[in-house]
Amino acid sequence: MSDANIPQTLSHTCRNGETFAIAVRVSSRLRAPQIKLDKGQFIFVVPAWLRRSDLERTLPQIRLFVENNADKAKAQLVRLAKEKSSHAQEQTFPSSYTYTTHSGIVCMVAIRRSTRARKVTITLKNGRFELVVPTWASRETFSSLLPLTHNFLEKWAAKPTNLLPREQRKPEGEIPNSLTYTCKDGRQITVGVQISARARYVRIKLISGRFIIVVPKGIRKKVLDEALPNLYSWLERELPTAEQPQKHESLPPEIAIPLLHKNLPIKVDNTYLNATQRLSELTPSSLCITMKMNTESICAILHNDVLEIYGGGQDLFFQVMALQYWCQRAAEHYLPPILREVLQQNSLPDVVISIRDQSTRWGSCRKKAGVMPSISLNWRAILLPEKLIRHLCVHESGHLLHMNHSPAFKQAMQKMEAEARELEKELDKAWQKLPWWAVHKRYLKNTV
Repeated sequence: MSDANIPQTLSHTCRNGETFAIAVRVSSRLRAPQIKLDKGQFIFVVPAWLRRSDLERTLPQIRLFVENNADKAKAQLVRLAKEKSSHAQEQTFPSSYTYTTHSGIVCMVAIRRSTRARKVTITLKNGRFELVVPTWASRETFSSLLPLTHNFLEKWAAKPTNLLPREQRKPEGEIPNSLTYTCKDGRQITVGVQISARARYVRIKLISGRFIIVVPKGIRKKVLDEALPNLYSWLERELPTAEQPQKHESLPPEIAIPLLHKNLPIKVDNTYLNATQRLSELTPSSLCITMKMNTESICAILHNDVLEIYGGGQDLFFQVMALQYWCQRAAEHYLPPILREVLQQNSLPDVVISIRDQSTRWGSCRKKAGVMPSISLNWRAILLPEKLIRHLCVHESGHLLHMNHSPAFKQAMQKMEAEARELEKELDKAWQKLPWWAVHKRYLKNTV
């Protein structure tokens, strides 16, 4: 049925003489007529099937609803008028203003209205002043609080660097990437600085003839400067034994693998396509790696006790990385059986074994409740004598009993290996005896 007979508006005069308009809307989804109050306006919603006679029967209920909610409707209208007035004020609110400090610096302050702000606040972010004003604040309130922000502007505008963007600003006390030290004999040595998230204190180490200072992440430069005298005294003591890194133009003619009791000659072919025949002769037990660096394909194959490296062009760095990855594959083949043997001899539980490219550690052990413990070994251990490899496995196995280096840990390691104390010192010095090509790739730039 058409709703042409249904009026679009109704009116009702209350007992106090006030007249309210009632909007009438037709809904095809509604099953029964209903009246509601929305934003100070009475709305009567009727179903599409309602006839004019049925509408007249509901008029007493409509009038009763209007009488009971007349005061509420007027309150909503007053509130809407206030919100409209504040919105008009917001439209005329300034978006920024300028302030000139006593020293003559002109500061541009951006103004931002916020519904979450409870008070007027001023901040300096990325060289830009911003004034946050609550939406409820009027223009008069803003003008009265504005002088309170001038002290903030005077303080932070005094340093010109504060007004620069973050990418153009140099923070005070920034940790440098390297330091230059003048030795007692007049030589100047460049000392690298490495920031580590795992370091707990400032220390110095010697890797492949290069001195490196390791500092914890977030440390202040003042703390580093206070530690430098002790670090440089250690550098002076170790300087006679430190060999300055030399530039190399090719791989060594052979590498020593003490665990295999032999030296492996190295044959280098700059063309990767020449490895096709060798790759077709591979067996499941062959030690071989293939890799791609940038646009160069490289492979390293052990064939008749000769380590053959194909590809890399004339780039020595690519060939060194192929040699390192092959040694890592060899370590994955030979080191885990030794570790499992040590675990069985000392009645320790089985662990997850992984071979990693750790830059400063020979190995690590991890234990977590509900998870199988894991031990990681550095692939460079394949270059150590067999007694040091076994001691490394004993050291990491001891951490399954004590996850620290306490006296209890050392006592447990002494029970597993009688010469543990002497071998521990020898293992610490083994870093300095590694061949030049075995250092971590971040240090290769000094030798390649």
